[in-house]
Amino acid sequence: MKKILFILFALFLTYSFAADYTISAFSATDAGSPDSYIEAEFGGELKTASPTAVLDIQAGRIFVRQKFEDPFEEEETSYQIYQGRSANTEFLSPFQAPSGVSYHKILNFKIYTSSDADPEDDVEKVYFDGKSIYLDGASTAYIYSNGTMVKLLPKDADKNEPALSPIPAPASPVQTAYSGTDDDDDEYCDEYDDDCDDEEESFQPTPAPAAPVQTSYSDTDEDDDEYCDEDDEDCDDDEYCDEDDEDCDDDEYEVVSNDYSNADQMSLAASTAASDVKDRFGIADEVRFWTGVAFSAAAAVTAGLGIWQHLEANKIREETDKLSDNKSDIDGYINEKCANQPNVAQCKVAVENQLEEKHGTLADLTQRIDLNNTTMKSYTNARNIFFIATGVSLGVAITLFVW
Repeated sequence: MKKILFILFALFLTYSFAADYTISAFSATDAGSPDSYIEAEFGGELKTASPTAVLDIQAGRIFVRQKFEDPFEEEETSYQIYQGRSANTEFLSPFQAPSGVSYHKILNFKIYTSSDADPEDDVEKVYFDGKSIYLDGASTAYIYSNGTMVKLLPKDADKNEPALSPIPAPASPVQTAYSGTDDDDDEYCDEYDDDCDDEEESFQPTPAPAAPVQTSYSDTDEDDDEYCDEDDEDCDDDEYCDEDDEDCDDDEYEVVSNDYSNADQMSLAASTAASDVKDRFGIADEVRFWTGVAFSAAAAVTAGLGIWQHLEANKIREETDKLSDNKSDIDGYINEKCANQPNVAQCKVAVENQLEEKHGTLADLTQRIDLNNTTMKSYTNARNIFFIATGVSLGVAITLFVW
Protein backbone atom coordinates (compact mmCIF):
# COMPACT_ATOMS: atom_id res chain seq x y z
CA MET A 1 0.00 0.00 0.00
CA LYS A 2 2.81 2.41 0.82
CA LYS A 3 4.43 1.65 -2.51
CA ILE A 4 1.22 2.53 -4.37
CA LEU A 5 0.85 5.78 -2.42
CA PHE A 6 4.46 6.67 -3.15
CA ILE A 7 3.96 6.06 -6.89
CA LEU A 8 0.79 8.19 -6.92
CA PHE A 9 2.57 10.96 -5.04
CA ALA A 10 5.48 10.86 -7.53
CA LEU A 11 3.07 11.02 -10.47
CA PHE A 12 1.31 13.97 -8.85
CA LEU A 13 4.59 15.83 -8.41
CA THR A 14 5.59 15.09 -12.01
CA TYR A 15 2.27 16.37 -13.35
CA SER A 16 2.40 19.49 -11.19
CA PHE A 17 5.94 20.27 -12.31
CA ALA A 18 5.04 19.77 -15.98
CA ALA A 19 1.91 21.92 -15.60
CA ASP A 20 4.13 24.90 -14.76
CA TYR A 21 5.56 24.74 -18.29
CA THR A 22 2.21 24.50 -20.13
CA ILE A 23 -0.88 26.68 -20.59
CA SER A 24 -4.14 25.03 -19.57
CA ALA A 25 -6.58 27.76 -20.70
CA PHE A 26 -6.70 31.06 -22.59
CA SER A 27 -8.85 33.11 -20.23
CA ALA A 28 -7.41 36.64 -20.38
CA THR A 29 -10.03 39.36 -20.87
CA ASP A 30 -7.56 42.12 -21.71
CA ALA A 31 -7.86 43.84 -25.07
CA GLY A 32 -5.35 42.72 -27.69
CA SER A 33 -3.01 45.49 -28.80
CA PRO A 34 -1.50 45.56 -32.30
CA ASP A 35 2.24 45.96 -32.72
CA SER A 36 4.85 46.07 -35.48
CA TYR A 37 4.06 42.50 -36.60
CA ILE A 38 0.26 42.26 -36.31
CA GLU A 39 -2.28 44.90 -37.31
CA ALA A 40 -5.84 45.32 -36.04
CA GLU A 41 -8.58 44.83 -38.59
CA PHE A 42 -11.03 47.26 -37.01
CA GLY A 43 -11.61 49.25 -33.85
CA GLY A 44 -7.92 49.53 -33.03
CA GLU A 45 -7.99 46.24 -31.08
CA LEU A 46 -7.17 42.64 -31.99
CA LYS A 47 -9.96 40.08 -32.07
CA THR A 48 -9.68 36.92 -29.97
CA ALA A 49 -9.29 33.58 -31.75
CA SER A 50 -9.92 29.94 -30.90
CA PRO A 51 -6.87 27.68 -30.37
CA THR A 52 -8.16 25.28 -33.04
CA ALA A 53 -8.22 28.09 -35.64
CA VAL A 54 -4.40 28.00 -35.81
CA LEU A 55 -4.69 24.99 -38.14
CA ASP A 56 -6.58 27.04 -40.76
CA ILE A 57 -5.03 30.51 -40.90
CA GLN A 58 -5.69 32.39 -44.12
CA ALA A 59 -2.89 33.95 -46.13
CA GLY A 60 -1.96 37.44 -45.00
CA ARG A 61 -3.17 36.87 -41.43
CA ILE A 62 -1.28 35.97 -38.26
CA PHE A 63 -2.09 34.91 -34.68
CA VAL A 64 -0.33 36.06 -31.52
CA ARG A 65 -0.38 34.36 -28.12
CA GLN A 66 0.05 37.07 -25.50
CA LYS A 67 0.95 36.74 -21.84
CA PHE A 68 -0.62 39.05 -19.24
CA GLU A 69 1.26 39.17 -15.96
CA ASP A 70 0.23 41.21 -12.91
CA PRO A 71 3.28 43.23 -11.77
CA PHE A 72 1.92 43.25 -8.20
CA GLU A 73 1.31 39.46 -8.27
CA GLU A 74 -2.23 39.95 -6.98
CA GLU A 75 -3.75 38.03 -9.89
CA GLU A 76 -2.59 34.91 -11.69
CA THR A 77 -0.82 35.15 -15.02
CA SER A 78 -3.23 34.63 -17.91
CA TYR A 79 -2.93 34.10 -21.67
CA GLN A 80 -5.05 34.85 -24.74
CA ILE A 81 -4.84 34.31 -28.51
CA TYR A 82 -5.56 37.17 -30.91
CA GLN A 83 -5.73 37.43 -34.72
CA GLY A 84 -5.07 40.18 -37.24
CA ARG A 85 -3.24 41.12 -40.43
CA SER A 86 0.43 40.16 -40.61
CA ALA A 87 3.03 42.90 -41.06
CA ASN A 88 6.85 42.88 -41.13
CA THR A 89 7.07 39.19 -40.18
CA GLU A 90 10.36 38.98 -42.06
CA PHE A 91 11.98 40.66 -39.04
CA LEU A 92 10.85 37.86 -36.69
CA SER A 93 12.84 34.70 -35.97
CA PRO A 94 11.00 31.68 -37.45
CA PHE A 95 11.02 28.24 -35.80
CA GLN A 96 9.27 24.94 -36.42
CA ALA A 97 7.81 22.38 -34.06
CA PRO A 98 10.24 19.64 -33.03
CA SER A 99 9.77 16.07 -34.14
CA GLY A 100 7.06 14.31 -32.16
CA VAL A 101 5.15 17.51 -31.26
CA SER A 102 2.28 18.61 -33.52
CA TYR A 103 2.02 22.24 -34.56
CA HIS A 104 -1.28 23.04 -32.82
CA LYS A 105 -0.04 21.62 -29.50
CA ILE A 106 2.72 24.25 -29.41
CA LEU A 107 -0.01 26.74 -28.48
CA ASN A 108 -0.23 25.13 -25.03
CA PHE A 109 3.53 24.99 -24.44
CA LYS A 110 5.30 27.91 -22.82
CA ILE A 111 8.28 28.93 -24.95
CA TYR A 112 11.65 29.96 -23.48
CA THR A 113 14.79 31.49 -24.94
CA SER A 114 17.07 29.56 -22.58
CA SER A 115 17.19 25.89 -21.62
CA ASP A 116 17.66 26.70 -17.92
CA ALA A 117 14.87 29.29 -17.63
CA ASP A 118 12.39 29.23 -14.75
CA PRO A 119 8.76 28.23 -15.52
CA GLU A 120 7.50 31.80 -15.20
CA ASP A 121 10.20 33.29 -17.50
CA ASP A 122 8.49 32.33 -20.76
CA VAL A 123 8.26 34.59 -23.82
CA GLU A 124 5.51 37.23 -23.62
CA LYS A 125 4.44 37.21 -27.30
CA VAL A 126 4.59 34.23 -29.66
CA TYR A 127 3.34 34.53 -33.27
CA PHE A 128 1.79 31.79 -35.46
CA ASP A 129 0.97 31.80 -39.17
CA GLY A 130 -0.24 28.20 -39.48
CA LYS A 131 3.18 26.87 -40.53
CA SER A 132 5.90 28.35 -38.33
CA ILE A 133 6.41 29.80 -34.86
CA TYR A 134 7.86 33.33 -34.65
CA LEU A 135 9.68 35.11 -31.85
CA ASP A 136 10.93 38.68 -31.68
CA GLY A 137 14.72 38.96 -31.34
CA ALA A 138 15.33 35.36 -30.22
CA SER A 139 17.99 33.12 -31.73
CA THR A 140 16.98 29.97 -29.79
CA ALA A 141 13.68 28.67 -28.45
CA TYR A 142 12.82 25.80 -26.08
CA ILE A 143 9.76 23.99 -24.74
CA TYR A 144 9.52 21.62 -21.79
CA SER A 145 8.32 18.21 -23.00
CA ASN A 146 8.59 14.73 -21.50
CA GLY A 147 10.66 15.89 -18.56
CA THR A 148 13.34 17.80 -20.50
CA MET A 149 13.90 21.01 -22.38
CA VAL A 150 13.45 20.46 -26.14
CA LYS A 151 14.93 22.91 -28.61
CA LEU A 152 12.75 24.28 -31.42
CA LEU A 153 14.39 23.92 -34.81
CA PRO A 154 14.91 26.85 -37.16
CA LYS A 155 12.35 27.08 -39.95
CA ASP A 156 14.61 25.67 -42.71
CA ALA A 157 16.35 23.04 -40.57
CA ASP A 158 15.99 19.31 -41.17
CA LYS A 159 13.33 18.01 -38.82
CA ASN A 160 15.10 14.67 -38.48
CA GLU A 161 17.98 16.36 -36.69
CA PRO A 162 17.85 15.95 -32.90
CA ALA A 163 16.38 18.92 -31.03
CA LEU A 164 19.22 18.72 -28.48
CA SER A 165 22.80 17.64 -29.14
CA PRO A 166 23.37 14.78 -26.68
CA ILE A 167 26.83 14.00 -25.38
CA PRO A 168 28.10 10.98 -27.36
CA ALA A 169 28.79 7.83 -25.40
CA PRO A 170 32.37 6.50 -25.43
CA ALA A 171 33.05 4.17 -28.34
CA SER A 172 33.25 0.49 -27.48
CA PRO A 173 36.55 -1.28 -28.29
CA VAL A 174 36.75 -2.99 -31.67
CA GLN A 175 36.67 -6.74 -31.37
CA THR A 176 39.40 -8.38 -33.47
CA ALA A 177 40.31 -11.92 -34.32
CA TYR A 178 43.82 -13.09 -34.93
CA SER A 179 45.76 -16.28 -35.52
CA GLY A 180 49.08 -16.96 -33.85
CA THR A 181 51.53 -19.85 -33.52
CA ASP A 182 52.00 -19.37 -29.81
CA ASP A 183 49.59 -21.17 -27.53
CA ASP A 184 49.92 -18.44 -24.90
CA ASP A 185 47.45 -15.51 -24.70
CA ASP A 186 49.64 -12.85 -26.27
CA GLU A 187 48.82 -9.19 -25.92
CA TYR A 188 47.62 -7.00 -28.73
CA CYS A 189 50.45 -5.88 -31.06
CA ASP A 190 50.41 -2.18 -31.89
CA GLU A 191 52.04 -1.03 -35.15
CA TYR A 192 53.90 1.71 -33.29
CA ASP A 193 55.36 -0.71 -30.75
CA ASP A 194 59.06 -1.30 -31.45
CA ASP A 195 58.99 -4.56 -29.51
CA CYS A 196 56.14 -5.91 -31.56
CA ASP A 197 56.99 -8.88 -33.80
CA ASP A 198 54.81 -8.76 -36.91
CA GLU A 199 55.72 -12.35 -37.76
CA GLU A 200 54.45 -13.78 -34.49
CA GLU A 201 50.85 -12.74 -34.94
CA SER A 202 48.65 -11.45 -37.72
CA PHE A 203 45.51 -9.59 -36.92
CA GLN A 204 42.45 -9.32 -39.05
CA PRO A 205 39.55 -7.10 -37.91
CA THR A 206 36.26 -8.81 -38.00
CA PRO A 207 33.60 -6.65 -39.70
CA ALA A 208 30.41 -5.98 -37.79
CA PRO A 209 27.49 -7.99 -39.02
CA ALA A 210 25.21 -6.04 -41.33
CA ALA A 211 21.82 -5.13 -39.92
CA PRO A 212 19.01 -7.11 -41.49
CA VAL A 213 16.91 -5.20 -43.98
CA GLN A 214 13.39 -4.79 -42.66
CA THR A 215 10.78 -5.53 -45.31
CA SER A 216 7.02 -5.49 -45.30
CA TYR A 217 4.59 -7.25 -47.53
CA SER A 218 0.96 -8.30 -47.60
CA ASP A 219 0.34 -12.01 -46.95
CA THR A 220 -2.98 -13.73 -46.32
CA ASP A 221 -1.35 -16.87 -44.89
CA GLU A 222 -1.74 -17.29 -41.15
CA ASP A 223 1.97 -18.18 -40.72
CA ASP A 224 4.60 -15.46 -40.43
CA ASP A 225 6.54 -16.30 -43.63
CA GLU A 226 9.82 -14.59 -44.37
CA TYR A 227 10.43 -12.35 -47.35
CA CYS A 228 11.34 -14.30 -50.48
CA ASP A 229 14.11 -12.83 -52.64
CA GLU A 230 13.98 -13.57 -56.36
CA ASP A 231 17.69 -14.48 -56.48
CA ASP A 232 17.37 -17.06 -53.70
CA GLU A 233 17.38 -20.57 -55.15
CA ASP A 234 15.87 -21.95 -51.96
CA CYS A 235 13.05 -19.43 -52.09
CA ASP A 236 9.59 -20.83 -52.36
CA ASP A 237 7.63 -18.76 -54.86
CA ASP A 238 4.42 -19.70 -53.13
CA GLU A 239 5.39 -17.77 -50.02
CA TYR A 240 5.56 -14.27 -51.54
CA CYS A 241 3.36 -13.06 -54.37
CA ASP A 242 4.80 -10.28 -56.57
CA GLU A 243 2.46 -8.35 -58.82
CA ASP A 244 4.77 -8.96 -61.85
CA ASP A 245 4.90 -12.72 -61.27
CA GLU A 246 2.87 -14.59 -63.90
CA ASP A 247 2.53 -17.58 -61.58
CA CYS A 248 1.10 -15.42 -58.83
CA ASP A 249 -2.34 -16.41 -57.64
CA ASP A 250 -4.36 -13.22 -57.21
CA ASP A 251 -6.94 -15.02 -55.10
CA GLU A 252 -4.37 -16.00 -52.50
CA TYR A 253 -2.38 -12.75 -52.18
CA GLU A 254 -3.40 -9.12 -52.28
CA VAL A 255 -1.25 -6.47 -53.87
CA VAL A 256 -1.10 -3.18 -52.01
CA SER A 257 -2.71 -0.47 -54.16
CA ASN A 258 -2.30 3.28 -54.27
CA ASP A 259 -5.26 3.95 -51.99
CA TYR A 260 -3.16 6.04 -49.61
CA SER A 261 -1.87 8.21 -52.45
CA ASN A 262 -5.41 8.68 -53.78
CA ALA A 263 -6.63 9.60 -50.30
CA ASP A 264 -3.89 12.22 -49.97
CA GLN A 265 -4.85 13.71 -53.34
CA MET A 266 -8.53 13.82 -52.37
CA SER A 267 -7.68 15.48 -49.06
CA LEU A 268 -5.52 18.07 -50.82
CA ALA A 269 -8.30 18.74 -53.34
CA ALA A 270 -10.85 19.22 -50.55
CA SER A 271 -8.53 21.61 -48.71
CA THR A 272 -7.91 23.61 -51.90
CA ALA A 273 -11.63 23.82 -52.61
CA ALA A 274 -12.31 25.07 -49.08
CA SER A 275 -9.64 27.75 -49.49
CA ASP A 276 -11.14 28.81 -52.83
CA VAL A 277 -14.59 29.15 -51.23
CA LYS A 278 -13.17 31.35 -48.49
CA ASP A 279 -11.29 33.52 -50.99
CA ARG A 280 -14.21 33.92 -53.40
CA PHE A 281 -17.11 34.42 -51.01
CA GLY A 282 -15.13 36.48 -48.48
CA ILE A 283 -16.15 35.20 -45.06
CA ALA A 284 -13.14 36.82 -43.43
CA ASP A 285 -13.73 38.96 -40.37
CA GLU A 286 -12.63 42.08 -42.18
CA VAL A 287 -15.19 41.57 -44.95
CA ARG A 288 -17.93 40.98 -42.41
CA PHE A 289 -16.91 44.11 -40.51
CA TRP A 290 -16.98 46.45 -43.50
CA THR A 291 -20.27 44.93 -44.69
CA GLY A 292 -21.70 45.68 -41.26
CA VAL A 293 -20.42 49.25 -41.53
CA ALA A 294 -22.17 49.62 -44.91
CA PHE A 295 -25.47 48.37 -43.49
CA SER A 296 -25.07 50.68 -40.49
CA ALA A 297 -24.61 53.65 -42.83
CA ALA A 298 -27.68 52.57 -44.82
CA ALA A 299 -29.68 52.37 -41.58
CA ALA A 300 -28.60 55.89 -40.63
CA VAL A 301 -29.52 57.32 -44.06
CA THR A 302 -32.93 55.63 -44.22
CA ALA A 303 -33.68 56.71 -40.65
CA GLY A 304 -32.90 60.33 -41.58
CA LEU A 305 -35.13 60.14 -44.65
CA GLY A 306 -37.92 58.61 -42.60
CA ILE A 307 -37.75 61.41 -40.03
CA TRP A 308 -37.83 64.03 -42.82
CA GLN A 309 -40.92 62.44 -44.38
CA HIS A 310 -42.57 62.36 -40.97
CA LEU A 311 -41.93 66.10 -40.41
CA GLU A 312 -43.33 66.96 -43.85
CA ALA A 313 -46.46 64.94 -43.16
CA ASN A 314 -46.94 66.79 -39.87
CA LYS A 315 -46.69 70.19 -41.64
CA ILE A 316 -49.36 69.23 -44.15
CA ARG A 317 -51.54 67.84 -41.36
CA GLU A 318 -51.37 71.18 -39.50
CA GLU A 319 -52.29 73.13 -42.67
CA THR A 320 -55.17 70.76 -43.39
CA ASP A 321 -56.48 71.20 -39.84
CA LYS A 322 -56.45 75.00 -40.29
CA LEU A 323 -58.34 74.76 -43.60
CA SER A 324 -60.88 72.44 -42.04
CA ASP A 325 -61.42 74.84 -39.13
CA ASN A 326 -61.79 77.76 -41.57
CA LYS A 327 -64.39 75.86 -43.61
CA SER A 328 -66.31 75.00 -40.45
CA ASP A 329 -66.34 78.66 -39.39
CA ILE A 330 -67.63 79.77 -42.81
CA ASP A 331 -70.36 77.14 -42.80
CA GLY A 332 -71.42 78.23 -39.31
CA TYR A 333 -71.45 81.92 -40.29
CA ILE A 334 -73.58 81.27 -43.41
CA ASN A 335 -76.04 79.10 -41.54
CA GLU A 336 -76.35 81.74 -38.83
CA LYS A 337 -77.05 84.54 -41.36
CA CYS A 338 -79.57 82.60 -43.38
CA ALA A 339 -81.37 80.83 -40.55
CA ASN A 340 -84.36 83.28 -40.52
CA GLN A 341 -84.45 84.06 -44.26
CA PRO A 342 -87.41 82.84 -46.32
CA ASN A 343 -85.15 81.56 -49.14
CA VAL A 344 -82.23 79.88 -47.39
CA ALA A 345 -80.49 78.68 -50.59
CA GLN A 346 -80.37 82.13 -52.19
CA CYS A 347 -79.19 83.58 -48.90
CA LYS A 348 -76.31 81.11 -48.64
CA VAL A 349 -75.20 81.91 -52.21
CA ALA A 350 -75.33 85.61 -51.49
CA VAL A 351 -73.38 85.37 -48.23
CA GLU A 352 -70.81 83.00 -49.82
CA ASN A 353 -70.24 85.48 -52.66
CA GLN A 354 -69.65 88.19 -50.08
CA LEU A 355 -66.96 86.04 -48.36
CA GLU A 356 -65.30 84.79 -51.59
CA GLU A 357 -62.82 87.66 -51.90
CA LYS A 358 -61.60 87.21 -48.35
CA HIS A 359 -61.77 83.43 -47.72
CA GLY A 360 -62.43 81.88 -51.11
CA THR A 361 -65.31 79.65 -52.00
CA LEU A 362 -66.23 76.57 -50.02
CA ALA A 363 -65.48 74.43 -53.10
CA ASP A 364 -61.92 75.75 -53.22
CA LEU A 365 -61.42 75.00 -49.52
CA THR A 366 -62.72 71.49 -49.97
CA GLN A 367 -60.42 70.90 -52.96
CA ARG A 368 -57.38 72.15 -51.01
CA ILE A 369 -58.25 69.90 -48.05
CA ASP A 370 -58.54 66.83 -50.33
CA LEU A 371 -55.18 67.62 -52.00
CA ASN A 372 -53.47 68.02 -48.63
CA ASN A 373 -54.87 64.71 -47.42
CA THR A 374 -53.51 62.94 -50.53
CA THR A 375 -50.05 64.52 -50.09
CA MET A 376 -49.97 63.71 -46.37
CA LYS A 377 -50.80 60.07 -47.12
CA SER A 378 -47.90 59.91 -49.60
CA TYR A 379 -45.45 61.30 -47.02
CA THR A 380 -46.74 58.84 -44.40
CA ASN A 381 -46.24 55.82 -46.69
CA ALA A 382 -42.70 56.95 -47.58
CA ARG A 383 -41.94 57.41 -43.87
CA ASN A 384 -43.08 53.85 -43.11
CA ILE A 385 -40.99 52.39 -45.95
CA PHE A 386 -37.83 54.20 -44.81
CA PHE A 387 -38.31 53.13 -41.19
CA ILE A 388 -38.75 49.47 -42.25
CA ALA A 389 -35.52 49.72 -44.29
CA THR A 390 -33.83 51.19 -41.22
CA GLY A 391 -34.87 48.25 -39.05
CA VAL A 392 -33.73 45.65 -41.59
CA SER A 393 -30.34 47.34 -42.18
CA LEU A 394 -29.75 47.73 -38.47
CA GLY A 395 -30.60 44.08 -37.80
CA VAL A 396 -28.20 42.87 -40.52
CA ALA A 397 -25.43 45.14 -39.20
CA ILE A 398 -25.84 43.89 -35.63
CA THR A 399 -25.78 40.28 -36.84
CA LEU A 400 -22.54 40.86 -38.77
CA PHE A 401 -20.85 42.58 -35.82
CA VAL A 402 -21.85 39.88 -33.33
CA TRP A 403 -20.97 37.00 -35.70
